[in-house]
Amino acid sequence: MEYLLDLATLVQILSRQHQSGELLASRVHVPGLNELCQAHLDFADGGIQSCVLRTMTGRVLAQGDSAVMVLANMVLKWNWSVYQTEPLATQTPRPSSQSSRNDPLLIPYKLEGINIAELNALSRTHRKVFGLIDGARSVRRVAEFLSPSERAELSTILLDLRNKGLISL
Repeated sequence: MEYLLDLATLVQILSRQHQSGELLASRVHVPGLNELCQAHLDFADGGIQSCVLRTMTGRVLAQGDSAVMVLANMVLKWNWSVYQTEPLATQTPRPSSQSSRNDPLLIPYKLEGINIAELNALSRTHRKVFGLIDGARSVRRVAEFLSPSERAELSTILLDLRNKGLISL
């Protein structure tokens, strides 16, 4: 579900309803920064569990309370997703020796120094998957945001993004 609200108002709504899920804003303009950013918040029972503000290249600008303060009064286009599974914070991570691209608990992350021309040349589905990769979300969680046809292509898309030097698996 999409909302066009400031974060403070949205937090009040979600807390009154004791919601658990994820809020994403993908085109955040932070004053004084010439690069678009992404905001990612995890909610559990109406409270913010984590908040991260990253550049499109994956560099963390702020996290926790400082990220919430930056975002609090910004009116953004927020995408809300109710958790289909347990929140990321409660999932048990797999040991890093599990490096298969087909591992649903594998957590891909964006590489530093991404070529913007390469990013702009991607298909819409590739850009969507790239945008969902935040270094905290597992392949399984990424798949939950995709349509069934996009989900069927996910392993190929991840491999393409890795081969283009945009992500690491």
